[in-house]
Amino acid sequence: MSAINFGIIASGGMARSWARGFEKVPDAALAGTWDPDPAQAQGLVEEFGGQVYPSLEGLLEDPAIEAVVVVSPNPFHAEQTIAAAHAGKHVITEKPMALTLEDCDAMIATCQEAGVLLMVGQVLRYITPFGGCLEMVRRGDLGKLWGANVTRLGTWTGVRRTTWRGNESWTKGMLWEIYVHEVDFFHCLLGRPENVCARRNFQGSPVTPEGFDLLHVLLSCPEGRLGHLLVGQVPAGGGNAYEVFGEKGTLRWQAWEPKLYFTPAGETEAQELEVLQPLEGTAAELEGFCQAIRGEGPVPVPGEEGRAVIATAEMIRAAWETA
Repeated sequence: MSAINFGIIASGGMARSWARGFEKVPDAALAGTWDPDPAQAQGLVEEFGGQVYPSLEGLLEDPAIEAVVVVSPNPFHAEQTIAAAHAGKHVITEKPMALTLEDCDAMIATCQEAGVLLMVGQVLRYITPFGGCLEMVRRGDLGKLWGANVTRLGTWTGVRRTTWRGNESWTKGMLWEIYVHEVDFFHCLLGRPENVCARRNFQGSPVTPEGFDLLHVLLSCPEGRLGHLLVGQVPAGGGNAYEVFGEKGTLRWQAWEPKLYFTPAGETEAQELEVLQPLEGTAAELEGFCQAIRGEGPVPVPGEEGRAVIATAEMIRAAWETA
């Protein structure tokens, strides 16, 4: 069976992450890329193969391209996804799915009308400790879940980022640009929140709203489950800690360490668990999407789930703005 040919739209850092994924998935082939900066696109194809397309239209009009990965800056996800769908291409779009719910709805509707598949790149589900946690929860290893606590803190420097990622008009802020990963993870664990409480504080000077110093969020989820999210920028960051509480015990891990630590209920000693997966990150996403294209499974993260993350981000923003 021949590989499915993909094109990559844009060629920045995430494009390289996806390109490395193609090297691990025989069912997917990188046919080429387009970027408004031809030199940057050329660098990607020289490293990973394929061809440089002189225009987005040229890539989308190529009948050899069956699917695309949209890795452009956030404001372009919707319009490029819609253009790809109109061209009959299946689409993986990077997170955040879009900056507004209206754009999410348009993306979903256009792909459905065009008969193409749409997936959102919520990669945290496919990073080893997070994927291992979700697998344990699905098996019932933790029993009934009570809640979860997530802390993800970067280092505050008081210096604004000089790339588009530091421009809130392009990203809609760090909740959309970074922490939608954690929001999606809470959805997978606890269900979509029924209501939220949130408070965003600034202690640093100058104030950097695109990073914010601290954001606390309490999510009230179905069946009484509670999620607590602490994110932002502090003078000495790196405090990434994850805890999931269930009736059978507590699961903990740090950042991207490929291990989980499970403390059974009523005990104090944690059991160290290895949770390595056969494929990780973008490779796992690609493999699942190719299976969906071939009718061998569901889309791993369909547009409706990407939209739900944006809906929760809107709830959180509304909560801190009225606090």
